[in-house]
Amino acid sequence: MPENSDTMNLLSQISAGDQRPFADLFSLYRDRLKQMLAHRMDHRLQKRVDLSDILQDVYIDALKRVQHYLAKPDYSFYVWLRQVAMQRLIEVHRQ
Repeated sequence: MPENSDTMNLLSQISAGDQRPFADLFSLYRDRLKQMLAHRMDHRLQKRVDLSDILQDVYIDALKRVQHYLAKPDYSFYVWLRQVAMQRLIEVHRQ
């Protein structure tokens, strides 16, 4: 799926070394990620863990790894971000 112009613009700024637009970029996909995590999260875990806390961890994980994505963007940014979110959810389930 091709990236929209907002995503491409923000990725371009981040690629140029400016990390500040990452918050705007993440916010474009936050609701979709939250829905995806809510759908995949074990119902017993939902009682103990807030999705907003997981999303905050996903934000930090993705910010740390965004340069790796930019070096070789094999698929859309959302797909990559969804993968980061699933890795975080797996980690939360393990804990």
